[in-house]
Amino acid sequence: MTPIELLALIDGDTVASGKAAIGDDSGCAARCIVIAPPVRVPVPAADLQYEAMIGMSWGVMKVKASQAEVALEIRALCYQFIDQVQSGRPIDFALPQVSQMLAAMVATGIVSQATADAIIAKSWAPQTITANDVSAAMSPRRPGGRI
Repeated sequence: MTPIELLALIDGDTVASGKAAIGDDSGCAARCIVIAPPVRVPVPAADLQYEAMIGMSWGVMKVKASQAEVALEIRALCYQFIDQVQSGRPIDFALPQVSQMLAAMVATGIVSQATADAIIAKSWAPQTITANDVSAAMSPRRPGGRI
């Protein structure tokens, strides 16, 4: 979040603006973390595998990926997901193709909607906003700049 965006966030909230006005940048930052929109973050592969295991989807994927009678597109989808998770690399659901892959897995019954929702929930995180960020955003309004 840029200082200008943070200033607009502060101005739009009476609690945050009140804390900023009295120089309570730590309190203002804490409030801003609560009211700021979350940001997308890549999901660790272990978290994805955990959610898929709890939702019983991991086993379904493993079976469907190995059965020759399963349609090639579904096997490929399962292999792709399993390969990505087993690589250990985080998966970024902000990428359209990744979101489309998960949607296709729900549409074909490989992953339940509840499991997909749990996975997507892990891809959102609160923004990091510090007292220094608030101080920088508020500096044009303060005598001598920062407090």
